[in-house]
Amino acid sequence: MLDKLDSFIHFLSGRSFSSVLFLFLPVSSGVFIIPGLQEEERVAVQKRSHQVLRALHGLCIQAEQAPVIAVLCSGGGLRAHIACLGVLSELRRHGLLDVVTYLAGVSGSTWAMSSFYAKDGNLEDIEAELKRRFDQREWDRHSSLQEAVWSAKTLKNYSLTDFWAYLVVSKQTRELQGSHLSSMKTLVDEGTMPYPIFAAIDNDLHSAWQKEKNQKTWFEFTPHHAGYPALRAYVAATHFGSQFKGGRMVRQEPERDLTFLRDQLSSLREKFSLMYHPMEDECHHSWMTEVIQRWTEISLEEQEQFLEYLAYCFQRQEQDPMRTVQTSVTVACWDYFVFLLKTAICCSKWEWGTTYNFLHEHGGVRDRAMHTRELLHLVDAGFAINTPYPLVLPPIRQVDLILSFDFSAGDPFQTIRATAKYCQHHGIPFPPVEEAALQEWSRAPRSCHILRGAAGPVVMHFPLFNTDNCGDDIPSWRDRYGTFQGADSYSRDMVTQLLEVSKKNVGMNKTKILSEVKNVASSLPLAPGSALGTETCSSPRDPEELCSGEVEELTISSPGGLYQEVKFKFSEDPKLPAGDEEECSLEDTVVDVRGSRTVGIQITNRTGVTFKDPMLCCRSGQAHVRPPPVLPPNSTVHCSFTKTASSFQGTAGLLAYQGPDEHLALLFSVPFSYTLHCIQFALAVLRGPLVQDDLEQVFDGIMEKEAPDPKVVKCILQTPQGALELKDGSLSIRATVSNVHVAKMDVVVETKAT
Repeated sequence: MLDKLDSFIHFLSGRSFSSVLFLFLPVSSGVFIIPGLQEEERVAVQKRSHQVLRALHGLCIQAEQAPVIAVLCSGGGLRAHIACLGVLSELRRHGLLDVVTYLAGVSGSTWAMSSFYAKDGNLEDIEAELKRRFDQREWDRHSSLQEAVWSAKTLKNYSLTDFWAYLVVSKQTRELQGSHLSSMKTLVDEGTMPYPIFAAIDNDLHSAWQKEKNQKTWFEFTPHHAGYPALRAYVAATHFGSQFKGGRMVRQEPERDLTFLRDQLSSLREKFSLMYHPMEDECHHSWMTEVIQRWTEISLEEQEQFLEYLAYCFQRQEQDPMRTVQTSVTVACWDYFVFLLKTAICCSKWEWGTTYNFLHEHGGVRDRAMHTRELLHLVDAGFAINTPYPLVLPPIRQVDLILSFDFSAGDPFQTIRATAKYCQHHGIPFPPVEEAALQEWSRAPRSCHILRGAAGPVVMHFPLFNTDNCGDDIPSWRDRYGTFQGADSYSRDMVTQLLEVSKKNVGMNKTKILSEVKNVASSLPLAPGSALGTETCSSPRDPEELCSGEVEELTISSPGGLYQEVKFKFSEDPKLPAGDEEECSLEDTVVDVRGSRTVGIQITNRTGVTFKDPMLCCRSGQAHVRPPPVLPPNSTVHCSFTKTASSFQGTAGLLAYQGPDEHLALLFSVPFSYTLHCIQFALAVLRGPLVQDDLEQVFDGIMEKEAPDPKVVKCILQTPQGALELKDGSLSIRATVSNVHVAKMDVVVETKAT
């Protein structure tokens, strides 16, 4: 008994508290095979659909049923990691990430996804931390080596994936992530973030993929499960890596962290073409890193000498177990040599991505190749298709629109070409593509290409480097950000520029994305209980789901008074009449909106000019009372704006009324966090024809310029009340701005005295 207890204590000695605690948690330990979506995914997606509907209404897109929109991000090493973060950041800035149901990635993009979910979607902090790490070239080699040694010591299925995860990928990304897939469940289950899918392929079935594009090759990870979509066979994400037999768990292993997982999903091509600077001399295992990097290049004789030397080291340690080795980290000498020996053995076998096969001897799986193997070897899905189309195209996920961001090296349409062939082989609906068109697009890729078919989802494809953001200089951009460049070749400026290029692909195509979202939303069948041209509601809804033509008053309050009470009152017609009507004032416009981040605007026109056709650019938030269509001479109009419910953004936008020659523009920005951003207001006079895209440029120009154009005046409100005055052309504009209870902007437009 004492011997067994001693062994058990030794087994626990190298494990963290969370790993030990995991061993005692009562969780389901079986394999499940079901025909449809996993129940946890179905519930999470259903909750996400409510968030999507709210976001659509905030973007002025009316929908009875939430469309299923998937964002797919390709592989591409560190380039894909950084560019994917840029895409997610810009999608969020434009309010587009809130309409996304699925977020799926391959290889380098999964590095970005793991950071995105581990940091609860706080992209501002993620970007700032990313730039800081590359600016300071920071890497915690102490913790990285400890994790690698621990893996070799405790895991039966240690492989080169473990070595590479902790000693190379952690250096590439400058971070060591100790969180797990299952830790993402809380945010995903609440529907506050898109449902993530991490793609891999079964390397043992790769030959079957090459011959017949076998669907069983694809493997997926989500916060709830890991498994084969084609077989509908899964285990809980917390049990991936544990040993199963006949559908039941026989040996439980702790859940692997995201550092290991993202390496399992990254490319072997990157691994051994990636020539990063070796570790400093004081770290005595640098020679191991160099030899492993060059393993396929060195001779058989050199490989044998290397293994013999490791065996000699191991034998010497066995004779003197108390001897210690001075390294840059403090690890037990015995553990260190176990790590070296196991790594060398894996090199000799060229063994990657080894884990237990949870379908081993499972009676419900007829495929012999699936149930006879005791072990699996999972690798980068980019070996098949460098974008995870096969995981979102199955009908059970009902995807209506795909936003595909391609960060690949070389031809940015190879993923489209490969997916079209895959879908044709298996009879899966996908937009038809002409090879001649793909070749023409590849020679001069634009920032967005849209593919439509008679069935299946609409695909919007965004090549990273294109003629719109790089001009004729695409080859030099590709060379500068090569897939196999090491992290040490990236400077802070390179990271910043790559983020900006990836963001441009979203920003310059915002209108197109909104148009496609609107199209798919309008093409969906009406929800039960609805009829064309009418809105019905069996219970009170979120204020943003209420449309014009309804009269409803709704009060929302939270338990314990944690949040403010918010009271919304909706009129028969949200457009207020023009004119000086006593019952309609700025106070009336915002008095019933008791939530924070609300902006009320009153405009009095004392000129002889009629302003009309108001145009609105809402960077965040939405119109509560929309601006009237006409602002006649000697009249006053009112409108108001409020933040989108359940979002972490404030209310910001630009309102422009068009005159015959001069246009009146009003900017407002009331942030969600007063500690991070300031309240800002601005007045501007615009000239020439106006289009919607112009408003976005004007908004950005006013917000970003420290010394605005003379035709613009801006106020950063640091006191309860301020004033603005602008005289330009024939107009004299005055505004009183305040932020007492709610933000208000009282504007008077007059003819400038001559």
